[in-house]
Amino acid sequence: VYARDAFRWAPLLALREGSLKYIDAPKPELYDLSADPHERINLISKNPGQAVPLKRRLDALQKRYATGHSLPSRDTSPETLARMRSLGYLSGGGHAASATNAPDPKDRLPEYQKFERGLDALYSGHIINAVATFQSILAADPHNLPARGNLGDALLKLHRDNEALRQWQLALHEDPSFAPADEAIGEYWLSQGDFARAKPSFEHMVQSEPADYQAQFDLGLVDRHLGLDREAAEHISAACRLVPESAACTARTAR
Repeated sequence: VYARDAFRWAPLLALREGSLKYIDAPKPELYDLSADPHERINLISKNPGQAVPLKRRLDALQKRYATGHSLPSRDTSPETLARMRSLGYLSGGGHAASATNAPDPKDRLPEYQKFERGLDALYSGHIINAVATFQSILAADPHNLPARGNLGDALLKLHRDNEALRQWQLALHEDPSFAPADEAIGEYWLSQGDFARAKPSFEHMVQSEPADYQAQFDLGLVDRHLGLDREAAEHISAACRLVPESAACTARTAR
């Protein structure tokens, strides 16, 4: 479901019964693993009847075990959450796509590979290359929100602050639930000491996901600087209930 939650492409779901493996996607796939273990020969057009009962079984299993989306478990570190956000795992996804109206991920593989190259460039310090890569992705697919969010991060590293803010604002205009953009804007104004501008972004994050440690903690810091001591204590306490082992919360407890 990463393709769905991060990029709003179709999810990929599979069911195996015996040697047959069925992959449900906008362009469905059927493989006989006994004869084709590397899944190179799609039998769906040759044997569509074999796929029908597998599709029905998969649909029934989805309904039986359907669950809602949630953040990772409470022991996930703030650092890991930040990394997962950059990859698009925690993108909010208020407009999650369905398999019927979204691109098939296998058709977007070159775009995904380019996104990975952009991340590699960003995290290895090749910032100009990262900017060029994310811009290239967005020229072809302006709806790729992880690319837009990371483009903002790269621009900020080049001290092109206004351009970075513009990218994050564009992402939120398309999807107001895109948490990485809210977080980036809030963190930017927090770093600038403009707590009044930082506050709405963190408030929006907390409203959307009260179990977000970083949003709760940062909103607490902002409220403290704004003289809102009661609100600050509430949000920092909420953050430390979520991740009591975080360095900030451990230091707070030790005092």
